[in-house]
Amino acid sequence: MKPVLFNILIFILCIITLCSLGIYNGFPFVFNSDTAVYLEEAYYKVLHPERPAIYGLFLQIFSLDYSLWLVILTQAMMITIIIFLAFKHLGSRKVQEFRWYFLTFILIVSLGMGASFNVSRLMADVFTPVCVISVGILLFGRNVKLIDRILLILFTLIGVSMHNTNMYVCIGSIFIVWLINEYSSITNRLVPFKKFTLTLTIVFNGLLFSVTIHYLNWQEFKTPRGGAVFLFANMVEMGIVDQYLKEHCEKNDYKICEYKKDIPNNFLWADNSPMNKTGGWVANEQEYKEILIDILKHPKYLFELAYKSILLTGKQFFMYDIGGVFIPSERIDETVRRFFPDDFSSYMSSKQHQDTSDFQFINYTQNVIVGVSFLFIFIVLVQGYKTTNEIRLLCLYILIALLVNAFICGTVSGAFFRYQNRLVWLLPLPLFIHLSNLFYFNKSKREKSTPSSTHRLNLISYEK
Repeated sequence: MKPVLFNILIFILCIITLCSLGIYNGFPFVFNSDTAVYLEEAYYKVLHPERPAIYGLFLQIFSLDYSLWLVILTQAMMITIIIFLAFKHLGSRKVQEFRWYFLTFILIVSLGMGASFNVSRLMADVFTPVCVISVGILLFGRNVKLIDRILLILFTLIGVSMHNTNMYVCIGSIFIVWLINEYSSITNRLVPFKKFTLTLTIVFNGLLFSVTIHYLNWQEFKTPRGGAVFLFANMVEMGIVDQYLKEHCEKNDYKICEYKKDIPNNFLWADNSPMNKTGGWVANEQEYKEILIDILKHPKYLFELAYKSILLTGKQFFMYDIGGVFIPSERIDETVRRFFPDDFSSYMSSKQHQDTSDFQFINYTQNVIVGVSFLFIFIVLVQGYKTTNEIRLLCLYILIALLVNAFICGTVSGAFFRYQNRLVWLLPLPLFIHLSNLFYFNKSKREKSTPSSTHRLNLISYEK
């Protein structure tokens, strides 16, 4: 079989494998009412304040107004491409040298971790690893040609614009890696400062991309504004808002003061929430912002927020099981029936809708793989295991991205399985790229051939 045809077959197998949990379910997974909100934003042309609407547009475009199965196929293709680019530019450049490791990685993270679950779900979470890995390749990748660079920039722009947290995860990760690059012996300034500034510029342009798409489709040139309300709701669960209202309602005429003794923990979504009783999200946003700003001005509340944030970050960091697979709401039933009538029968008979899906085995294998991956990262970063600079930087970057993701999501929204599950399957990536490099290195030694100038860098790194 010709190499090109064989590589195409590997790509197709990767795409199918990444859709495997959707196939197992009998339909793409949906999440609470979020999936319905995305579809409503696209088809009814209405904006909801708590989330970007671009993923709804993505659902509309790539479903071809025909089937939501086409969406998860597109998502699988996108993940396949970005992982392929990671192997290509952070490891051996020739496909023949890494294709089996690339395929094995996709099989393991799809069948033994949460990659397929995230690909097979109609949620913007799938774009978090897309922009995180794109940024990593832009920072650490070798010999990235123009067409690949354009793809990476496009993936970054789209990925950042899809979810409120993605930009902050990328910015935080870039900043921390820059600090370590400048002031730590782990990296010894291996990454030029110019790369950090250019990549950071691309990430910020994702915000401009987002507001531009919102204006072109919904005639509103602004970003989603839900962050303050999410943080306020999480501070309700922390107990900080209750304490603040008890001490300040006498001298402040806040609407929420009327309900200060009856605020539910499920502040955003509970029917008896003060927010829903006083006009909803938009009507209360400014008041909640004012309270947040005042809270942050008081050291007592600030220290408590920092303490609770640290606890939630630790909890979120290790909270990565496949979870939150609930029976879909009537709102999702109605949107699927209305916009995708040909899908409705398979949707209603899916394992999720019948409440028969089971992920115990995958959650078990995921814990094992995460443990092995952490061990590899430990021996690379702490024990000084011999590997390439790209692998060392990738180990550091993925670890930081997971930590920043846990901090942002845990602090702003609370600790939930889906937030860390969307990224944790990237942990084995440095190990598999390292194995593909070892294969090439050993093969080159056996053949006793002179390596090309490009690959000589890899050989020197290992021999050192």
